[in-house]
Amino acid sequence: MIKGKNDKFRFVFSVYLLCSSLVAAQDEVDESAMFADTSSVVDSATVVNTQAAIQDAKEKNSVGWSGEVNVFLTPSVSRDWFDDPELSGVGFPSRIVANGLFDVRLVKGAKAFADLEAAYVPVSSYDMARSTGMLDVDSGTVFNVPEFFIDANYNKKVYVRVGKQVLQWGRCFLWNPTDFVNVERKTFFQTMGHREGTYGLKLHIPYKTLFNFYSFLDAHDALAIDGLAAAGKAEVLVGRTEIALSMWGKKGMKPIVGFDCSSQLFNVQIAGEVSLRNGKDMNTLDLNDTTITDMGNTWIPRASLNLMKFFPLGGVADRLTISTEFYYNHAGYTTNIFSGGLIDYQLILNTLLATNDTAAVMGLYEANSYSKYYGMFSASISRFIVSDMTFTCNVIGNFSQACYMLSTGIDYRSLHNFLFSFYLNAFLGKKNTEYTFSNNGLMASIRTGIVF
Repeated sequence: MIKGKNDKFRFVFSVYLLCSSLVAAQDEVDESAMFADTSSVVDSATVVNTQAAIQDAKEKNSVGWSGEVNVFLTPSVSRDWFDDPELSGVGFPSRIVANGLFDVRLVKGAKAFADLEAAYVPVSSYDMARSTGMLDVDSGTVFNVPEFFIDANYNKKVYVRVGKQVLQWGRCFLWNPTDFVNVERKTFFQTMGHREGTYGLKLHIPYKTLFNFYSFLDAHDALAIDGLAAAGKAEVLVGRTEIALSMWGKKGMKPIVGFDCSSQLFNVQIAGEVSLRNGKDMNTLDLNDTTITDMGNTWIPRASLNLMKFFPLGGVADRLTISTEFYYNHAGYTTNIFSGGLIDYQLILNTLLATNDTAAVMGLYEANSYSKYYGMFSASISRFIVSDMTFTCNVIGNFSQACYMLSTGIDYRSLHNFLFSFYLNAFLGKKNTEYTFSNNGLMASIRTGIVF
């Protein structure tokens, strides 16, 4: 291996160790922040906020569990269906997803958490398999563990989390160019189940509310110790503005650097992120001969900006929320791989998969990050018709290809934790673009669930 690449890898780990030793002896902080970045855990102190309850919880071992069960129906029609509407042309996929959340807390602050997920997807061939005795046919039941980790701390000054976890790495709502660590990106449409975590060790060293140092040793897909990746982030609070610098490194790859900040100006909440990555480590598709290549030895910027403001409505403060987000992807394609439609796209994939480099092929396309220019608009009204209902309207656009996805509907959650939502999702724009190449036209998303 080239000496310069080893030096970069050693430098990232040196920064990790140096920052850990310099900031270790700091003031005590609230350990409830430890669970702030997971996708599933809710700190009990936000529900039972009495000093007696907090003290009692600190002094005793405890085991808690909760969960949710949701049924999803997503009927849909293609763009061609409107020319010849028939019931047989209406797709009707469905799924039931259950998540069980287990939380074990020990005296002195050690914790363990597991999110166990089970889903059932009806499979049309299952009845035939039962009658023919073909036991190897999938029944439609899927099990998953989105998160599974252990927390520990040293004198409530240094916090460690090891295991499979979702990290808060990035400030914007949908696009997070500074997120170097999570394996599953955020999605525009409502997800069915919880977000997948990544495996590794996170270190958090806070200093009051003024400074935070985070590092993450990423063991995802690491077959040997030299396959580990390391990320670090230093975050400082200046007035009402929070600023962070981050870096990611791995042996054989050039480092990635990021900058993000959040602030408030004239009652408008502002969040922004910028990252730089070398093109030698980024795969792209050469459409001239359908081959995979890199983007050359040049630095590729990506940036996102989010603006959000709350408005009073009907005499209720902050009832209306308006948010806009913009994304620039310098690595975006100028040509349209989808121009030949779904069949041509599948032919290209099959040709590339013949090279047996599945990881490289699947990394060629990232949803909502194919072209250079994107934007999103979101509006929501709480207490819509009834106090427990919220109306939401979201639209995302690929400006380079002039195509859009629209999602609008309602969310209802009763005081007894019964859930119901109904959304209509439309795919707009000319034929054979990023959001229309699969010929989707209109889709309904219906969710019914309970939280316990």
